[in-house]
Amino acid sequence: MNHKVSTLLCRRVPKWLCASSVRCIAQDSSKPPSTGFTPRQVLVAGGLGLAGGLLAYSSFWPQGIRNLQTAPDSEPISPILPLAPPYNDKRKKIRYPEDKSALKITLCQYTTCPFCCKVRAFLDYYGVSYDIVEVNSVFKKEIKWSNDYKKVPILVVKTPQGEHLQLNDSTMIISALMTYLKEPSKDLKKIPECYPQVMSTNEETGKSFVEVRNKYFIMSSESGPADKGVKDELKWRKWVDGVFVHRISPNVYRSFSESLEAFHWFDMAGEWKAVFNTFERQVVIYSGATVMWILGKVLKKRHNIQDDVREAIYVEVNRYLDYVKKSGGKFGGGAEPNLADVSFYGTLNSFEGCGAFQDILANTKLKEWFKNMKWAVGSRGGASRI
Repeated sequence: MNHKVSTLLCRRVPKWLCASSVRCIAQDSSKPPSTGFTPRQVLVAGGLGLAGGLLAYSSFWPQGIRNLQTAPDSEPISPILPLAPPYNDKRKKIRYPEDKSALKITLCQYTTCPFCCKVRAFLDYYGVSYDIVEVNSVFKKEIKWSNDYKKVPILVVKTPQGEHLQLNDSTMIISALMTYLKEPSKDLKKIPECYPQVMSTNEETGKSFVEVRNKYFIMSSESGPADKGVKDELKWRKWVDGVFVHRISPNVYRSFSESLEAFHWFDMAGEWKAVFNTFERQVVIYSGATVMWILGKVLKKRHNIQDDVREAIYVEVNRYLDYVKKSGGKFGGGAEPNLADVSFYGTLNSFEGCGAFQDILANTKLKEWFKNMKWAVGSRGGASRI
């Protein structure tokens, strides 16, 4: 199949699916203290710290890159796995009595990755049961089986026929699952065909990566593309990924002390004691905090964010709250949260334990909306809507 055919793949999906409407912390000292570590340990520490920092950085990197070039001979990547992934025995099971989906879902994640938080918020809100595989952010052994895609989240769904589907990219995962939950009579295996994954190239770096198409669209006949609520939901889902996420790192890692504070929270929230030994954990925390403090400044410049990064994030939060106000309800979706609300809430959860989040609560009117969302998600408020 050549490139032209692959780009038209979704058109060959059955009419019931694709012909439908789219909605788509450190003390200063001139003399370094003795660590008691051997040179080899120091070398390993540096490597682990750099890797940990860079991988944490990638966790906050949006899953959509501009300046893309699709290879002319790019073929869609099949979502069907040849074998069931070899998960370890440390899976955490989340079970909801409201779950009527009959789906067997496994989420491979980093606990504090904003994109993973988005997916968890979606599953929790709609009361869909799932297992969690916490990925070691340094070695990534838990997703070694994934040949073409090495980011998180990765979601694996076991079909009634016993096959395993791999869904990549948080936005695509949410859209595909929402499509199925709206019409569970659809063939689950066919839904990913409307979200073709192809190998593309970043023109700036020359590196290949997996691009997911149509990922903001929900293949549903429930409402037409002219529906204002549908248009607004799509617009603000894109805003979460394309605008708001860029403001997180410059704020969370604004100073070294804030960066270190964040990594201590990541250590607790991500239960790193279960993943790293004490030496590795401390290396990742302190070296990672240093790397991310530097990279936060790089991101600030790259995305033309003003020097007062707090003000920049307040402005964006207030933009979303204006959208909520215009909806006439407690949420962007009105009386009930929509997918934009769920996505925004998920990304906020990724740094809820950091100083940046507390500053947002103190300097905007986010608190009421966030409290309402926490209640809606915690009570699985969306379960009755599917």
